[in-house]
Amino acid sequence: NDDGGAVLQLDCPALPTTTATGTITTGILDYDIFAWNSFIALNWPALVPSSYNQQRGFPDTDKSFASAAPGDLTVWETYKEKREVFLADPFTGEPVTNPQVQPWNAAPQYGPASQQVPTCPGSSTLVSGFERHISHVLKLNSTFDTLDETAEVSSEARESDSVLCQGHSPNCGVQGKPVGPRVWLNRGGTAYPVLYEVKVNWDFYDYLANFSGGPLWVQANARAAAPQATIRLPARTSGSAAPPHPGTALHKGGVTPAPVSGPNPIVTDYSALACMSQAEVVKLSPTRSITPCPAGSVHLKAAWILLDGPSDDYHTTTAYYYRDYSPQAGQPGYPSANKCKAPATYGLIGLHIIQRIHHLVEGRYVHAPGGTFVYATWEHTSNDTETFTYANLYPTTSSTPRPYPNVDPTRAIPLKRAYAPLATTENANNQVHRALGCTGGSGDSVWCHYKLIGTQYLAANGPPTGFDVDNPPDVLPSSPQPGIEYPPNSGQPYFLANLVVESNVALQQFLGSTPRLTPIDHYANPRVPPGGSGRVGKDGVPANSTSGFDLSGANLAFRIAPRSAPAEGQHKSIIHGSIKNGTNGSKDGRKVGAHNMGGCMGCHGVSQLNGYSFSFVLLGNQQGGVPDTLTEVDIPPPPLND
Repeated sequence: NDDGGAVLQLDCPALPTTTATGTITTGILDYDIFAWNSFIALNWPALVPSSYNQQRGFPDTDKSFASAAPGDLTVWETYKEKREVFLADPFTGEPVTNPQVQPWNAAPQYGPASQQVPTCPGSSTLVSGFERHISHVLKLNSTFDTLDETAEVSSEARESDSVLCQGHSPNCGVQGKPVGPRVWLNRGGTAYPVLYEVKVNWDFYDYLANFSGGPLWVQANARAAAPQATIRLPARTSGSAAPPHPGTALHKGGVTPAPVSGPNPIVTDYSALACMSQAEVVKLSPTRSITPCPAGSVHLKAAWILLDGPSDDYHTTTAYYYRDYSPQAGQPGYPSANKCKAPATYGLIGLHIIQRIHHLVEGRYVHAPGGTFVYATWEHTSNDTETFTYANLYPTTSSTPRPYPNVDPTRAIPLKRAYAPLATTENANNQVHRALGCTGGSGDSVWCHYKLIGTQYLAANGPPTGFDVDNPPDVLPSSPQPGIEYPPNSGQPYFLANLVVESNVALQQFLGSTPRLTPIDHYANPRVPPGGSGRVGKDGVPANSTSGFDLSGANLAFRIAPRSAPAEGQHKSIIHGSIKNGTNGSKDGRKVGAHNMGGCMGCHGVSQLNGYSFSFVLLGNQQGGVPDTLTEVDIPPPPLND
């Protein structure tokens, strides 16, 4: 779509241009249409890499978004999964020394080459022409921990203790402590875990590969660069030059100068039409090795649920899961355990799309006005009616450890939406569904079953007026609270959350800083093996009985330490003069220009404060490539002897 990001384009298989301005026309925010255009491009049926010399990230222009089959491989699904980029030993959790990351145009390889799970006897060796691993263990008591990306980000437990402590005691002291909730779907008494997948695009991968301090997929390189504020993920703009820095006349409210190139890698003169023509080149020359057109960094996080088989109501994928097996003589084995991979069908129930862009409006850069990252999230329309729960622990009267998870629906914590989507977002959804011809019948496009929950494009310093952080509204209501639009008339939800990706109360009402301790060991530095003691957080504060959550603390900054480093380029309405005067009393540069932003942008702002350019997958790095542990963070905490 080269006519502007605010015009719905069902027939454009390329990411939109960067001309959205935050305007609301006929009740629809243009950034919601920008988001939908991005969803259309990224969910366009892809050229299957195995038929095109493993070339990844290209749309099949002979197909269409609207008529895509439920099981069509989409463009974003051909991107690199985090375990392809950040290599760690799946058993020890230790980063791989001198990781050999495969080229962009290479068949998927999850983890290091020496630690590959063999295919189960009698199973397919290639799934849908493009190998996917959405790992889980069907036997819940298996010792092989392959639950990758099943725990949501650690956050404060804000539900009441009477809810959190079922099966423990009337008051087990969980409220206010960090938890990493695991979300399950109860179907007929069987618990199906929600499983997550993280993908990054070509620009992100290429930036990591060619970083001046050494590849950023090496954990040590990233940890050395982050405190120096040198990590700046690439952005795209439809303008012909990079945006100016803070400190120029533009940012002081004076006459707009000629743009000054900054340190951020910028994809200028972005053209959706040029990207579409590149896909045609791949189709005409399938044996070449072409990389996608530059479009700025894009992160995606998908939520999947195991299905009984193919479904017309879900976008589906066939992917491998891991299970136990007893090898026969001569069959391949696994170094530490007899495990193998077998295919299963999964349905998409949630999708985040995070893009870095710079905005050009009427010939001048205005930065949105706000952060140069746009956060948008979609859900399957059935999520509200499904019986999703938090897994907690079985009750018991002995000291025997309780099985995990709790599949008893009378004990599990029900999942409810805290805030409804804004009316402007619902209007955008209605426009898209009308354009798709959605009728509610069996012949509908599979994408009729998905809805945008909201888009954040503006860094707003909150919380909103009247919101009491100490006494938030009822967060498990019979129906959602009205969405909180902030700033007023912006069309932006302050508390943007996906029901199956940010499920617990604190994530649905995220604001403030993360806890001063790090309960998920993967992010600790130094690292202590699971079950060990003396664990410390990444800020060096010892783990203890107090959570250290700061609901008033800024979580998003456009300038990070040290003060001598150039700030992230932002509009003066966001800097608020804080480069000179500081904010929140900070004098070391770490919180200059800091905001207390809610929702997705605020949460990712925590990684920005730590120097990782709003990217948690980059912050986690090789530690993030390790499968989640079953026991490190639970609701409630470890079993009590009762």
